[in-house]
Amino acid sequence: MTQTPRYILLLLFACLTTLTYGQHRRNVSSAGQHQTAQAPTTDDIKTLIDNYKFGQAAHIAQQRLAQARKAHQPVGMLQADAARALAGINMLSATQRVTFIDSFVVDKGSVLEHIHTDPSCGQLAYWKDVFRQMGQTEGDVATSTTYTNDFKDKLYYANAAGDGHQHLFVRYKEGDHWSAPAALDGLGDSTDGDTNPYVLADGVTLYFASNRAGGLGGYDLYVTRYSTDDNSYLKPENMGMPFSSPANDYLLAIDEVNQLGWLVTDRRQPEGKACIYLFVPEESRTVYEQTAVNADSIRLKAMIHDIKSTQTDAKYVAAARQRYQQLLKSGLAKQQKADDLHFVVYNGIIYHGLSDFKSSKAKQLASNWKDLRHKRDNLLTELRQNRAKVDNQPSLKATILKQEQAVEQLDDAIQDLEWNIRYEEQSRIGANK
Repeated sequence: MTQTPRYILLLLFACLTTLTYGQHRRNVSSAGQHQTAQAPTTDDIKTLIDNYKFGQAAHIAQQRLAQARKAHQPVGMLQADAARALAGINMLSATQRVTFIDSFVVDKGSVLEHIHTDPSCGQLAYWKDVFRQMGQTEGDVATSTTYTNDFKDKLYYANAAGDGHQHLFVRYKEGDHWSAPAALDGLGDSTDGDTNPYVLADGVTLYFASNRAGGLGGYDLYVTRYSTDDNSYLKPENMGMPFSSPANDYLLAIDEVNQLGWLVTDRRQPEGKACIYLFVPEESRTVYEQTAVNADSIRLKAMIHDIKSTQTDAKYVAAARQRYQQLLKSGLAKQQKADDLHFVVYNGIIYHGLSDFKSSKAKQLASNWKDLRHKRDNLLTELRQNRAKVDNQPSLKATILKQEQAVEQLDDAIQDLEWNIRYEEQSRIGANK
């Protein structure tokens, strides 16, 4: 059986959505013939893009472009809207099949506390904890992350370069010191804003977030691989849907040992919040077959509108959840073995037990910090259990809301303690002079 060329499917998909929008406009006109027609605005286009109705958005953008050019008005923003809509049409037509297991809404500043990977996968950390003495002032510092490989001899991170944009760098461990930063070659030109790197165990595959041109808006997620032939990275590829979206998609982390992945995004979230989606990474990419019948279903899957609709194999999902629970238990056991402590005191100085503290006040504060984190972990466990049961027990919604508020309060208290602990300990060891 011959297959329809992909470009014809794209044109068919765009035409279908445009015709739907045109019919809607005709209905509105016939119902209100005496009303003055309002020209579509850029807000209309944004709303359509945010709802993954890219064909309609492209149609309106082209209309507005023609009007603006005829009136000799600026067209820069409209051209950008048209490009985003076209990128959306292309990505939507190649939406990847991904099984999502769970999701958690958290404060942007506490994302890493909810991402658990096997130690052999390397370590994610907050930029502000690793480089807080470097005086960086960009707004993304609060949530920007670094990645250290399993051997702890390579540190990947984002930093502002001479052009004022964020770029990715790497440092190598040389004895007891880190080398000077080296830019990752091949990722793009100076207009890019790249952040939040994550490297697979092969040391070659790199995931990162970027607001570079050609995406859907905000930060999209990209993947590239290091080429040993020319000692440079290959041209990054947008990961497409459902990983990238018109919102900000900040981080992709994959635990190859436990076959689990984490996607961090702020799609459909209020200011200051992020959603972490737990999914099962696949070795090979498969996409949904586009037809006129399933177009809306694919649109919702690309949005990650409902994670249950992605769970087509109950045994597959149950096995993934079991791996996740085992990973949590293993991580908790290792954390308890290390005296429940992994505290970054200063650049390169990390304490693993209360006995490491030189300041008695910092030691007492660290003990309080441990207790609050333990309380928060227990509360999060109860919260996840209630979220899993809420569909069958709607009365749990009030309890879930209270638990979410309590977690937020604990996050604020823990963050305040961290800064006080660092101040007291750095003063004692002379690190802040």
